[in-house]
Amino acid sequence: MTNNLFQGSASYKVICPAYEPSINGEELTIDQEDLKHDPDRKVKESLLKVKLLEGQDREFILELETRFLDSDITSAKKWFMDYKEWIFSCIVLQTFSTLKADRPATVSPLDHDLTGFSNHVSGTTDGSVLQTWSRGPLSQKLGDLSFLQASQFTTIDTGMKALCKEYNFCLQCEDPIARYMLLYNLLLQINSYGKKEEETKDEQPEVDELIEKIVQDIPDKKLSTVKKTHRPKLNKRKRVCAGKIETIYTCLRNEIGHKRSYRILKECSHKPIELNSEQTKQDIEKYVDSLSRIVRLAILFPEKYIDRSYAVCQALLKEGWTITDDPLYILVDDVRLSIDSGSERILGASKSGQTIAVEIKSFPSNSDLSAYHLALGQFLNYRLALKRTNPERILYLAISQDIYQEFFIKTFIQDSLAEYSIKLIIIDLDNQEIVLWKE
Repeated sequence: MTNNLFQGSASYKVICPAYEPSINGEELTIDQEDLKHDPDRKVKESLLKVKLLEGQDREFILELETRFLDSDITSAKKWFMDYKEWIFSCIVLQTFSTLKADRPATVSPLDHDLTGFSNHVSGTTDGSVLQTWSRGPLSQKLGDLSFLQASQFTTIDTGMKALCKEYNFCLQCEDPIARYMLLYNLLLQINSYGKKEEETKDEQPEVDELIEKIVQDIPDKKLSTVKKTHRPKLNKRKRVCAGKIETIYTCLRNEIGHKRSYRILKECSHKPIELNSEQTKQDIEKYVDSLSRIVRLAILFPEKYIDRSYAVCQALLKEGWTITDDPLYILVDDVRLSIDSGSERILGASKSGQTIAVEIKSFPSNSDLSAYHLALGQFLNYRLALKRTNPERILYLAISQDIYQEFFIKTFIQDSLAEYSIKLIIIDLDNQEIVLWKE
């Protein structure tokens, strides 16, 4: 048990273009769990404190103070450095702000005295009240602070922590072209999250699909319909003509990365536009903020855009299941059956002597029926293979609550499910909970 008490402190200047706190000295308690229920948990108390800067618009100091248990000072310093980066990276994601270090982080040992920390939002008003939507207490901007709690930090996937930190780093890059290229590269990493190396050969078409899905699913006032272009290529007569379609975001990335000389808009595919570096630079400055929002949304909703299987696993764990195979491989007659492509896979789980297999499927909005045909065929083959190799294991098809309500309630689909005796697990991806077991 780690029973030495330490205090860690860190301070950053926050630059938030869309928000200005109105309370100087406001304190926000990050971890509000009851100590009596878990007196030995690592984080005892943790809070953020706002310090307004005189004459500064949209800039303020945010101080983090955390009291926690650890074995020794070396381990405590390592843990707090990781923890404070996580906290401030999450704030960047939630507020769309950038950070600059105000003073170095410090960690020091403490006696077992937990007095002095507040347990509520407090502070003194600074001469003004809420004037517009963009001015008010920081607690109003952040809303529910549960996304910052220590329990989230200790359980979240390490890959997701790394993505948060990289996003924070991207926003601190002042040059718009360099920031754009870093953000696009981060989007490539997000798209490949959870995939094997051999599955990530040409990711740009998948990144374009990811961009369009984010813009379509989560409308943002700063985002509009994604502009489309064609990849320029030379025909047999050595003339520039239209190639594959790509979004403007990928187009701009390739104009820098491959020094393209032409751009072909989808609506004018017969009229290549001759480019110069100044035109590309101006367009990157125009689109860099919206690309940043797209990357931000992808990180904020990993269960929806990065790894759907993560949400399914968490939902099963909440109901007492143990994930035994991720992915589950089924070998029958020298044929190995499996799905292991990031967000789509088949899992094995057990609980109280019962074993199940869970086929996780996503359904693109533009091809629900085609995706259903594929999922049904796979389901029937997996069920047949399990019947021959492991008949005690029951197979389920896991789908999101949204796709169930939009597509699976249709009469024909319901008839098909009944005809083939398809068992469903319906998942609330946002809350990572099972809504319904449909036998």
